[in-house]
Amino acid sequence: MAMLRAADLVVTMGYVDTCPVVLESKYIHWALDEPAVQDLAGVRPIRDEIAARVIGRLEELGAQITHNAGACTQ
Repeated sequence: MAMLRAADLVVTMGYVDTCPVVLESKYIHWALDEPAVQDLAGVRPIRDEIAARVIGRLEELGAQITHNAGACTQ
């Protein structure tokens, strides 16, 4: 709970109703397919979508992102 209170932004991906709510934090929800019911081939696009959204959010915040063969460094 302390990490939630310290966060500037909380991203939920799935079970929004079961996540604790800290009113001081800003929340966004990313509607994604549930990876637990996917095989490996089904999880990879979900992983890639999460990575793209994280990179996009970091770039919005002004981070300089270097893309390198699927890995990212700042």
